[in-house]
Amino acid sequence: MGVRRGRMEMQFDLLKAIFGNPEARITYLQHKSNMMRPTFQKMLGEMAQSGLLVKESRFYSLTPKGRDVLKRFQELSEILDRKIQVL
Repeated sequence: MGVRRGRMEMQFDLLKAIFGNPEARITYLQHKSNMMRPTFQKMLGEMAQSGLLVKESRFYSLTPKGRDVLKRFQELSEILDRKIQVL
């Protein structure tokens, strides 16, 4: 059995899914972020409340804050990957 993702990894996957397809519908985002429906809906609501994303008609999009968080996640991921490869 594989390693379970942490909460931050799940949020990162959701932000990437929205960024990668700004006109994606909710089912596409759920599948792309690989989450069960209840977990996905809860996380989507929490991230919207935090100002990371916004619902526009039937689609979700990243706010400037959400794009900034995604950028920082990516930078951190790159740094950690480099350190892991060195060890």
